[in-house]
Amino acid sequence: MGSEMCIRERISILAIDLSAGPGQSDAAGCYMPPVHFQTSVESSRQGVWVSYAWLVDGKSVSSGRSWVPEDEYTAFVTSGQYMLKAGHHTVTLRVTSPSATSKSLSFDVCALETW
Repeated sequence: MGSEMCIRERISILAIDLSAGPGQSDAAGCYMPPVHFQTSVESSRQGVWVSYAWLVDGKSVSSGRSWVPEDEYTAFVTSGQYMLKAGHHTVTLRVTSPSATSKSLSFDVCALETW
């Protein structure tokens, strides 16, 4: 048997940033729709594709791939904008390749005012 080493890439997801609709006030403690998520993914190797999926409340809402350049160790990962109902939600970024990892963020969506 050979003593071949299997080198596996390590992927880490940095903090997930959440942005919300216009006129957003941090004092409210909740976010106005639409909400949008983004982060960076750090790889132990350069020059690789990172495949991922965004999940909201356990349901996949988008997926894609981001490139880690040959001279970098991070790739930018972003989602679309989502009109979520008022209440508590969890967003998860699930990286599926080159290795698997995930990170979640919980937040509250404000009830839209009715006039």
